[in-house]
Amino acid sequence: MIHVDLTETDPHQRFRHTARSWLRQNLPEPLPAEVRGTTAELPFRRRWARQLAGAGYAGIDWPEQYGGAGLGLAERAIWNEEWARARWPETFEDTCDQLGSTLLASGSPEQCARYLHPMLVGDDVWCQGFSEPDAGSDLASLSTRAVQGADGQWRITGQKIWTSNAHWAKWCYVLARTSDDRHRGLTFFLVPMDQAGIDVRPLCQMSGEKHFAEVFFDRVEAEETVGEVGEGWTVAMTTLAHERFTRAFRLSTQLRNDLDDLRSLAGRTAAQPVRQELAWLESRVRILQWLLRRDLTAITSGAPVGARGSLHKLLWCTTDQRLYELTARVRGAATLLDDADWTTRYYWRRSESIYAGTNEIQHNIIAERILGLPRVL
Repeated sequence: MIHVDLTETDPHQRFRHTARSWLRQNLPEPLPAEVRGTTAELPFRRRWARQLAGAGYAGIDWPEQYGGAGLGLAERAIWNEEWARARWPETFEDTCDQLGSTLLASGSPEQCARYLHPMLVGDDVWCQGFSEPDAGSDLASLSTRAVQGADGQWRITGQKIWTSNAHWAKWCYVLARTSDDRHRGLTFFLVPMDQAGIDVRPLCQMSGEKHFAEVFFDRVEAEETVGEVGEGWTVAMTTLAHERFTRAFRLSTQLRNDLDDLRSLAGRTAAQPVRQELAWLESRVRILQWLLRRDLTAITSGAPVGARGSLHKLLWCTTDQRLYELTARVRGAATLLDDADWTTRYYWRRSESIYAGTNEIQHNIIAERILGLPRVL
């Protein structure tokens, strides 16, 4: 039997109490529905990001020299939970979790000094250039290519898709092929988005939002690389591991919020099938929170994030989708017509099976790297 002590230390309890109190006192106004997903959303996000940074709640585990709070991953996890519990609006936390953590792990001190603080306060908005039309689940098969000219400058040509926030981003971190080797032929580039040769085409989702875009690069100049040429696969795996793991703390608490809302909506007189489904969802949320605490203990002791993030991502994704399906049943079909905000959130859950790595890929990673099963060719 595995025993994991989930009791928080006194300093962590004090940090949680202080963060919860601050959030309660500083909760901003809701984001107007008409500006969500548009460039008009940027001023709202930037204001909240600067407010968080000014209070010491941005970049929780980043070094103070880069604008962070200089705390640890445990405090970062606690903050993500309390943020979600308070239903605080988004700022640029996904970029900070993903690219910020990547630069701290693989970037140079000069890169950290240049990019991290503007990222933290929202002055520089980033997007991720990984997936392609023929290389989504199989990222290592990507074909976007970077060629180094006689002047030493790298120029990128190719297409990316499912690029979040590309329509307002100032920078893009791009994974491109620099040789024909499947994994060692990839390099991680930082690319300014204000160049001629970049064509951003927003993609309309079933919810009506245009959160994603396809991006075309025509001999676009890269600013610099993160890590050495040919080390892009390793650098990108750091990005994806943090995307799956750190986000899970926030999403597990959002699951708790939504499940509590659903339980109140269903009431004590809910039919037995609904009560059974609620019990199943309750067990899944508790299992996810237990796994996160267990793995946080291991990671803060020096273990890599590794494949753990795949387990968390798969668990929160499938649970969240099933929770929203049950909510739709309880609320009734008319809610899809009468409540535009809830309908948008319902449709968004369809994309969870794809972003941050498809569910099928997560199954493969768990099977091979956690369970040790042979790879099926």
